[in-house]
Amino acid sequence: MLARLFLIAYSVSNGWVPYERMSAAVHDVVDVMETEASLFDGADGKAKTAALLLTISFFESGWKADALGDAGKSCGVMQTQNPSKWIEGATCAKVLADRKLGFRVGLAVLRHSKATCAAGSPAKVWLGLYASGTCGMAQAAVKRRCAPAGVCDAI
Repeated sequence: MLARLFLIAYSVSNGWVPYERMSAAVHDVVDVMETEASLFDGADGKAKTAALLLTISFFESGWKADALGDAGKSCGVMQTQNPSKWIEGATCAKVLADRKLGFRVGLAVLRHSKATCAAGSPAKVWLGLYASGTCGMAQAAVKRRCAPAGVCDAI
């Protein structure tokens, strides 16, 4: 899985992100996925989930743990809002200081997105909720995030 994740990370970044940041992001995603449940079924579900976390976080923050966006409302590697809504005790300050926590909060938001959109919907539908607040929307942004991970049609 690690080699595949490095290949995905390098391909989405086109090599412009410093290797140290890319490597840290890959290793942090692997660490997070050791204890977190997958978003996808099957033997490769955790690998698909890890790949999706990597591609989303690249487009959201360039893998910067301390990234702030949306006039300070979105924070961390996954650019989530209101971290305590998703993980008790999480704050933007904590997410900005801990990339793994940022991935965990993002994963919690993704789980909510998957559960909120129609049951059995492919990732390209529920990723619209993550990207825009509406299931099935923002398909150009969604495709940029799910295609490199190979999960656009995964359920």
